[in-house]
Amino acid sequence: MNAENYLGYFKPLNVMVFGDLVQFSGSKNYADSSLLVSFKPPAAGKYSLDLSVRKSGPTTFTAIHEENSITQSFPQINVEVMHVTFVINFAETSRQVIYIFADQSWDFFDCEISQIK
Repeated sequence: MNAENYLGYFKPLNVMVFGDLVQFSGSKNYADSSLLVSFKPPAAGKYSLDLSVRKSGPTTFTAIHEENSITQSFPQINVEVMHVTFVINFAETSRQVIYIFADQSWDFFDCEISQIK
């Protein structure tokens, strides 16, 4: 991320010293505990938002962009790090905000956004 594109942490449980791990509690909506992704797309279109996360137990992740919400559910998987990917359509090139939260506690490591051509 850069000055135009950045991450925000809303009520995280813990942010590690070097910022390479952020822990979030399980929540029913983004106002309880969430990752905020602020992104200014270079062009309108579909983008892939790929998160590197760790979770324990069955977990449902939700991404909210404008009035739309996208959910992805994962069963019990014992892996150290996994990827959760959302496809989001940005109709304009103005600043866009996406909130991501989950119904169980989870750890966030990294985020990548790529345009789908």
